[in-house]
Formats: sequence, structure tokens, C-alpha cells
Amino acid sequence: SGYVQSWLAKGQGDVKKGEDASHPAETVEHLERDLVDLNDAELAPKNASKDLATRVLPRLCAHGVPGPNTLEVLTRMLADGACPERFALRYAYYLMHRILEHYGRAGLGTNETVKAATSQCIKTLGEEAKIRAGVRRMLATRALVAAARAGVPEAAGALHQ
Repeated sequence: SGYVQSWLAKGQGDVKKGEDASHPAETVEHLERDLVDLNDAELAPKNASKDLATRVLPRLCAHGVPGPNTLEVLTRMLADGACPERFALRYAYYLMHRILEHYGRAGLGTNETVKAATSQCIKTLGEEAKIRAGVRRMLATRALVAAARAGVPEAAGALHQ
């Protein structure tokens, strides 16, 4: 939708001073590793949430759909106070939506770790859709609807609770 695209464009044009604009694009694997590192409370630098919102998440969205192994980190970002940047939270919802929709039942049921992360993600999105208000409720519901359409079994149940 236009609303989602309007806030996804933020942060994509940032080039740090001294960096060459022709610098090769970061790979999805590198961005996923940065996502994990910047969400680790013990290892993350002081400006981690700003770096997530302005560099890592916009570029990860630009690459398409990240792997299902990022669901666990994105789900942790939704916890109260885990990420103070509102745009980072919106990116997290958007990426979860894309992952659930893209991989569906077949891609998310490949191994036990991914199954557990998917179950936790669906549970968290279901809670968010019930208790939150405004944009967070809408984004959680959209992600659940996309997951249900893609055949993720727990998603339909989370929508009807």
C-alpha cells in the first residue's frame, strides 16, 4: 500500500561521510548478521536503534525478503521498550509480514528452530493485534492475515481469538 511504501523509503538515501557512493551493496546475509548484532543488548552500541532504523532495516527491505531465521530477532523487537525507534518497529512488522507471506507453510516448517520462531512470532502478533491500538494493531493484523493466506496454520487461529 501507499502508506507502507511512504515510510519504507526513509533512510535508504543515507551515505555516511567519507563513504564512497559506489561502495558495493551489503548482502542480505551481512544485513541479517547486523540485525542480530544490533539487537543483542550486551553487544549493541549506544546508537543501535538509530542504526537499525536508518541503515540496516531499510536496506534489508530493499533486498526483498530476508530468511525465516530473522523472525526470532524481529519478534523480540516488538517487546515493550526493546526498540524505542518507531520506524524500526514498523520495519519489523513489515519484514515479518513479508517473511510469513513469502515462505508460508512450506518454507517455515523446514526445521524445529524456524518452527519455534514462527510459533512465537504468530503468538506475539496475535497479542499485538488484541492489546495494541492504532498503527501497531493494524500492522500486526495485516501480518497475521498474510500468514493465514500463505497457509501458516497458527495464524488463522490467532486472528479469531
